Amino acid sequence: MADDFGTMVSQLPLGENLADDDLMYAVEGGVSKKVEVGYLKEVFGSGADNIKIGYIEDKITQLQSFDVRDIFTLDNSVEGYYIQSANGNPSANANTGHTDYIDVSSFAEKITCSLLASTLGNAYQGAFYDKDKVFISGIEKTNITTDIDYDFAIPLNAKYLRFSFYLDKKNDYYINATTKISKNSISDSDIFTTYGATLNHYCSGSSGAILPTNGVACTNYIDVSNFNFITTPNPNAQTHQGAFFDDEYNYISGYSQSGTGNITLSVPSNAKYIIISYVMSLESSYYIKGTIPIDNIVNNVMNNPYTYKNYSTFKINCLGDSITYGYTPDSGTQMKAPFPAQIRSLLGAYNCRNYGISGSTLAVNSGNYDPMCTRYTDMDNDADIVILFGGTNDYGRAVYTPTLGTISDAVNTTVYGALNILAAGLIEKYPKAFIFFITPLRRADKTGDNDGGYSLEDVATAIKEVGHKYSIPVLDLYSNGGFHIDNSTFRGYYGGNDKLHPNQAFVTEHLAPMIARFIQSNI
Repeated sequence: MADDFGTMVSQLPLGENLADDDLMYAVEGGVSKKVEVGYLKEVFGSGADNIKIGYIEDKITQLQSFDVRDIFTLDNSVEGYYIQSANGNPSANANTGHTDYIDVSSFAEKITCSLLASTLGNAYQGAFYDKDKVFISGIEKTNITTDIDYDFAIPLNAKYLRFSFYLDKKNDYYINATTKISKNSISDSDIFTTYGATLNHYCSGSSGAILPTNGVACTNYIDVSNFNFITTPNPNAQTHQGAFFDDEYNYISGYSQSGTGNITLSVPSNAKYIIISYVMSLESSYYIKGTIPIDNIVNNVMNNPYTYKNYSTFKINCLGDSITYGYTPDSGTQMKAPFPAQIRSLLGAYNCRNYGISGSTLAVNSGNYDPMCTRYTDMDNDADIVILFGGTNDYGRAVYTPTLGTISDAVNTTVYGALNILAAGLIEKYPKAFIFFITPLRRADKTGDNDGGYSLEDVATAIKEVGHKYSIPVLDLYSNGGFHIDNSTFRGYYGGNDKLHPNQAFVTEHLAPMIARFIQSNI
């Protein structure tokens, strides 16, 4: 019995003490079932009051422990002004400040704000806005003489909140919000993305074919396998088309609708992906939102090692070379699902931006192959997770090979120097993000020392040493990546004739899950 439970996946923190006769969902022998907490304590031994294995039965429709988070932030806040509840506009006040626009669209019916007693004033104001940041309604509470928590309802069409605060207490505020819940389903964040989109083409609803037309674009394959319904808008009167595909990218069914307004689609049971068409000039008006059945959540929580933390608001930046980009060996084209797209799906993240460029190096060299130590500054600033995955091109370039350097280097023309610049620069640019490095996968097209006198293993060692220097975690795929590219049988399954790049199968079955598990085990 203990062995059965020992193999199950730990689940969401419940955040409460449990009685022995509470019923919970657990996995025994690979079967999801309800058991008493007392029995689980007996299996696992004493001290298991906080065992994290499922949902309490009488709270299955509430999912109170799914995720509660503080969304108050001083990032990009403005001091010397407050937000007027009457119109949502800023107004001058030397004692106050207000937050930037805070996304509240993925949270439940209310937010809980800390209203703190301040010597600078006793009234609080703020406002909700739609997706275009147009004022919807205000929030206001006056005569605050002691610290209180106060609930404000979130309007149904609200996308953003701006909240006013007093400067003497600015570091003490919080706004607690809970993931949006309904009895039979849970709403998900917007998964619309233009990453990998095909411009001046549309996706035919009748066949799934990608066909040319001016002014319209179609998305890449977007994972909708968790949803039973999705909603997407049609912001103008022209025909809106798209299609569903299975996990082998085969066409299942499509849709074609005209007229403005929201389009709600039932996701076929065997669908893995959707492609939608959109008007390029109206790109910012589009979204894709769906509902996940409660049964799916329970099953995922019981069987998916990535679901015990809610990453639905997380934004991920992936800086790298051709392996991040998704270069397909032999064909040279971009694969349909590079690892950034897949870890977004595995973790349920808000988005995962792909900054991979084929041939990109860590360091600057005379060939100027899009060095990461300079272009990291061009990445979006709002990332919660930042991944640096490079180094193989610094080693493998036939010409323009940079010097390896030493751990003390501060120049951008050596591998160590570039890594030092990247480590310090990423910490400065993303002080609140989880940053980690990945060492290169092994390669068989080139072995031993390069023209610069160092090996790929030396590059991996440099990455680990600089990571240690800056207290940046390192996922060591050079040592533990399982990429046996020197073996011809292995290459037949997971590589190509270039003996360097992993194919789609390796990315899907090994690389993306390894990176997702590394994130899940650290934050």
